Amino acid sequence: MTFLLTILVDLVVAVNIGVVFSTLFFMRRMAKTVQIEHDTPEMLQHEHLGVEIPKNVSVYSIEGPFFFGAITAFQSALSAVHPDVKAIIIRLRHVPFIDVTAMDSLRTFTGESERNGVHVVFCEANALVQARLSRAHLTDFSRNEHFERSLEDAVAIAEQKAALAV
Repeated sequence: MTFLLTILVDLVVAVNIGVVFSTLFFMRRMAKTVQIEHDTPEMLQHEHLGVEIPKNVSVYSIEGPFFFGAITAFQSALSAVHPDVKAIIIRLRHVPFIDVTAMDSLRTFTGESERNGVHVVFCEANALVQARLSRAHLTDFSRNEHFERSLEDAVAIAEQKAALAV
């Protein structure tokens, strides 16, 4: 396409259009790399984690860069949360970075979940993601509200919150 535009129009226009299309293709490819999975107890045992997940707690993992292109996958994955679930743990251990749109989506999801009596706990985020979540006021690290360092701690908090919600 850049070659045709160079011949038909101008090199500057061709290069600019080429850069725009390259960016769009890159974002599309990145959005496809993000995976949001419901972690079953069997999957967690396969990871050699000695964590027992209570029946009314669901665990989800986000893997890949979490940005505006991945929000649809996030929303569709979490739209199927079972009605008996009183707490959701979102593991962020494989999220290298997160953008403002994704943080806004997490904030909206957390708010809606809390209004429906479902507590949301984030865990295992790297330092960059933790800092961004804190700056966005999605988590309060001084009080550990909505965030725990490890999956084990997140399960303990989620179990507590789920017991209070019943």
